Amino acid sequence: MFIFELFKFVVSSTSVFSSIHIGLGMRTAEECRKLAAAYRSKAGAAGVGPRTASVLKNIAKSLTGLAKQYDLLSAIEEEERRAN
Repeated sequence: MFIFELFKFVVSSTSVFSSIHIGLGMRTAEECRKLAAAYRSKAGAAGVGPRTASVLKNIAKSLTGLAKQYDLLSAIEEEERRAN
């Protein structure tokens, strides 16, 4: 399930600049954070092997980083909008 969610996430996150303003399945920073939390939770679940847990934690870190980039992009866009 988590791999499928990641696949859907990656597919919906391609062509970022062409879909930011028209909403073609773009994830938000909050969605990235929620998905990261789900991956961290799965990594800590009983029965998850150490290698799998490590990969899940790394995915969670990447999603958290992406959320920060979305936040930064939003701030820059808002700043540019105010300047114009």
